[in-house]
Amino acid sequence: MTFAGPGTTILTGANTYTGGTFVNGGGTLQIGNGVTGSIVAAGGATVGTGSTLEFDEATATYAGAITDNGTVVGLEGTGITDTLSGGITGTGGFYADGRGHNHLLRREQHLFWRYTCDGRHTQGRSRQHP
Repeated sequence: MTFAGPGTTILTGANTYTGGTFVNGGGTLQIGNGVTGSIVAAGGATVGTGSTLEFDEATATYAGAITDNGTVVGLEGTGITDTLSGGITGTGGFYADGRGHNHLLRREQHLFWRYTCDGRHTQGRSRQHP
């Protein structure tokens, strides 16, 4: 499934499409609304330059690989933990932008981690597991 162009698309249902997920053209794809929403792991996700993939699921694990040449954001609310276990490659950044927890189950040396520098991160935590 491809999301292209400016603006934000929010997936709040249980998605069953096949193939990869592509975010391009400067747009934002938000997975979930803090309560519902999912993304299909088969085929992975690719985030293009200037585009954003945001995770705001209600305690979930995304096992697909992410090719990040834009921005990946963890928006989890208080008491919510999202786990990204498929690995992240590319030249983009990862931001923890919520009050919940993000777990990365693979060590991603290339990622640019930002916690408090731009005022976007409030009280959440990100943990990287070897």
